Parts: sequence; C-alpha cells; structure tokens
Amino acid sequence: MNGMTPPIPDHPTLEDCVERSKLVRHVAQQLAGCRPPQAFGVHGDWGAGKSSFLHQLRYHLTGEGLPGQPDGKAKVAKGNYKHRVVTVWFEAWRYQHEAVPVVALIQEIRRQFPLAEKVKDKFAKTGEVTFRSVLNGLDDAAKLIGLEAVPFSSKRIQDIGEQWERDHLAQRLATDSLQEYLTKVIEQLLKTISTKSNPNVRLVVLIDDLDRCGSEAAYRLLEGLKIYLNLPNCVFVLGMNQQAVVDAIAQNLPGARDKNEGELRLRAEAYLEKLCSVIWRLPLPASPKKLLLEWIVQAPDLHTALDKALTDDTDGSEIRCLPPNPRRLKALANLICRLHATGESVSNKNEARRLLVVAYTYQFHADLFHRWQYDPDFFNEMRAWLRGGESDPVKSKPYFKHLMLPISATTNPKEPEVQFIWNKAFPDPGACEVFWIAPLLVDETLKSTDFIPYLERGNV
Repeated sequence: MNGMTPPIPDHPTLEDCVERSKLVRHVAQQLAGCRPPQAFGVHGDWGAGKSSFLHQLRYHLTGEGLPGQPDGKAKVAKGNYKHRVVTVWFEAWRYQHEAVPVVALIQEIRRQFPLAEKVKDKFAKTGEVTFRSVLNGLDDAAKLIGLEAVPFSSKRIQDIGEQWERDHLAQRLATDSLQEYLTKVIEQLLKTISTKSNPNVRLVVLIDDLDRCGSEAAYRLLEGLKIYLNLPNCVFVLGMNQQAVVDAIAQNLPGARDKNEGELRLRAEAYLEKLCSVIWRLPLPASPKKLLLEWIVQAPDLHTALDKALTDDTDGSEIRCLPPNPRRLKALANLICRLHATGESVSNKNEARRLLVVAYTYQFHADLFHRWQYDPDFFNEMRAWLRGGESDPVKSKPYFKHLMLPISATTNPKEPEVQFIWNKAFPDPGACEVFWIAPLLVDETLKSTDFIPYLERGNV
C-alpha cells in the first residue's frame, strides 16, 4: 500500500498551468484600450479553464486576486491597468432563476463598485456622501425587477422597463430612457474616481459561467445586456462555451418553433456575433501529459513510470492518449493517485499504462468500466471495437456506438498474417465522447488477465 495523496481541488487559480499568460496580456490590453461599448467572448469547452483565465485577466487588469492564493503563483503582472479600469465579477448561473437576470447584474455592480481598491482609496480621503447618492441611482434602476414576475419575453422586459421609466424617472431626469439613465449613473460613478492623467476610467464586467445557465436564463441575460447595458462606458466579457450559448439562443429566438434547425442555428450564431464583436478561443493544453504529471508530483515513482508510459517507444514523442482538458486531467490525476495508493507501487511503464487505462475508463466511461470489472474478458470486446471498421457489428453495440476513437485501424493485405496499421482519426478534441486512451490498448501482447489487479483497485 502507498500513502494516500490528498485530492487536488477543482478551484480557479491564478497559476497559469496551460501557458495562456500571453493571451491574458493581449486580452487585457484590448479591454483597456478599446472604444466602449463593447462585448467580448472567451470560449472554452467545459473544464477548459475559463474561470481561471478570467480571474487571471482580472488580476492583470486591476490586481484583484483570489482569496487564499498568493500573488506569486500568477505569471502576469499585477494591476497593469488599475488606474484605467474598475472590474465587476458576475457569476451568471447563480442568478439564473431571477426573472430578469440583468437586474441582478446591476445590483452586483452596485455592490462591488465600492469594494474596488481604486474606489476605496479615493473615498478614504474625500468622503462618501456624494458618491453614495450617485451609487443609489443603480438601486433605482434595479427596482425594475420588483414590479412583477416577468414572463419570458424580451419585448415584455422592454415594455416593463418603459413603464417603470414613466412611473419613476420622468419627474426627476431630463431623459425618459432607462438606458440613458444607467449611462449617466455609471458615468458619474466613474467620473468621481477619474484623474487628470486617467480621465476615461471604464467599467469592465466579467461574466462567468454563462453556459451553466438554463437556456432561457442565458437568453434573458443576453437580451438584458442588449437592451439596457450597451453603455458607452462599459465593456463586457462573456466566459462561455460558444456551442452551448448558441444552442440556448436558438431555443428561445422569437418564432423558433416555425424554423428548421439549420436556419435557427444560423440566426442564433448571427445574434451572438452581433452582440460579441470578438470571441477569443482558449487554446488547448499543448501537452496533456505534462499537465497530468504536474498533479502527480507527490508520488515520485509513479510520476517517473507514467512519464515513460506516455512516451512513444520508437521516437520519444508524447503519446496522444489523454483528454486535452484541464479539469478532466485533474480528475484523472486524483483517481490515479487514489488507485495507486490501494495496491503495490507502480514502478515501470507497463504497469503504469495498465493503471492509467483502468483509471481513465473508470473516470470517464463508467458503462465500459462496469462491464470490464465484472468480466475481465470484456477487454477482448474493447480490442475488437478498436480494430473493427465502420461496418463491424461491434461498432453498433450500445456501449460503443456513441463513442469516437482518436485512431483508426487498417490492415496490410500484402502480409500473410493480419497486421494492424494505426492512423490518427482527428476527432473533435473538445468532445467528451472521445475514447482517448485507445492508443494504449493496441499493444498486441496485452491480455485480459494483465488488468485484473488494477480493476480490483476500483473496489476501494
């Protein structure tokens, strides 16, 4: 038995484990230098590290870090634009059950603005009376949500907003537009902290987890941004899985029931494109192997064995058999360490490959693992699936037909004995249906009995 390694938590981090610091600096420069109003997108598949990227971006913009994380972990400079930018963080999914999520966003702006370091420093010296009176203007705007429960309709949102303007704003403002009112309020807030050297301070709102919202909630928030917060002093950054957000828009566009799927998708993509002028795509980890090994440093023997197991014996290159997704790699590292702690130490590459194959299948393909653990000969079924062509009956079995392989097999007809030639298959690297570990199962010397000791570790 080996010592148990505590699991690594899946929290956002300022530490750049996936080499995105250059992109953080580039995006920060664009946010601080663009001409508002602007809305940008940051796309990444689930588990790609969007929240960490947005926190690193905020740290670089204003110096705001994460509780309990030392600044030393960050690989970008702290607060490069703190004299020009005030940031607000908004976790969209927490407010998805609000009738009008954009009002919750306005309330977060009102709550977080006084907490910004730049704002606190300013009013520690000058007092808060004027500032507080301006800040309360955001409360007035947010009262929109208190009128009634709003049915899901962007027109209904706008109708109620116009009614609220007539009831509340006409008597005390020159304008009868809620959007213009919000513009004036935020302009006044930013003006109170501007200086001669930095007269044009802007508000940057970082919206995280938009893709975790239900489709209606996501669409409500986007409609609210479009109707009310297209403001000349604000920049918005939407952290999202673009596919999920486009799907949400398509399901809720007016007249969606009367359109075919292709037309709806084109309209939804055009909607998002109009809202977000630029969408940055987070690059995938260049080396999934390197990232996995970074999380297994507390088990040196296992680390060394896995390093060899993930290296091609012929040319020394990395074997592409791991999901290029930070969250999934972290979960796999935690499981490998747990399974390793339940048995004899893994000390060579062959043992490490078997442990890795079992851990991968356990973590990401439970239906396959249950069959395999119950009957170790299921390994032969998996081998047949890897070798089979598209017309092979094994491919159509319910536990295989929804999966994709990163490699494909062909045979050499000139050889008297069947020899398989393995080729790259190029699946979508972000798809969770890919059975990435397949390249470690093509070794013809492997037998079903080789995996029994590692399958048994799954019982602990």
